[in-house]
Amino acid sequence: GVGVLAATAAFDTVEADRTAEVETAGDADALLGLQAGDTELASETDDGLLQITLDEDSDGEGLNRDAITTVLPDEGTLFTATNNGADEIEFAIQEFDADGDVDIYFITTEETGEDFEPGLGSEFVTEDDYNLLQDDDGNGGSVTLGSGDEFDVGIVFDVGTDFDDDDDVFDGDITITADSTE
Repeated sequence: GVGVLAATAAFDTVEADRTAEVETAGDADALLGLQAGDTELASETDDGLLQITLDEDSDGEGLNRDAITTVLPDEGTLFTATNNGADEIEFAIQEFDADGDVDIYFITTEETGEDFEPGLGSEFVTEDDYNLLQDDDGNGGSVTLGSGDEFDVGIVFDVGTDFDDDDDVFDGDITITADSTE
């Protein structure tokens, strides 16, 4: 005779324990390195995180009204971003909201796909010199970084005449993303 063997491989649930090891590092040594530049506006916290501060704890009291305050990426770097990973990444700063009559721009000399166009204009900041990473109106671009590549980031504060001194220019978190392009 002929025999038939029937088997099914159906199952409802499989549970398996595996070992995983994940380590963290301070911002400067992480896969996406973020290191404070050569300005007192950016520093590293005790936890090793990048912090941007311009308030009464700085040398002055804050930003000038009806003025543009800059930390240009090729003259005073706010922070440096480094791809410490093995894969190419797309670096971006996510949309954020500034308070009052203030515009905030994160800029770079690297190509981002977005032109920088300052509101008040300035002989120190021209749109031909810098590219926009992100502003508080939701406009922004990104920078592609290969493994080991780095670039400098600057910031521009454009404070209008109607700004209330009792308001914070910005008090919150800035989200930085690094997505693999591979």
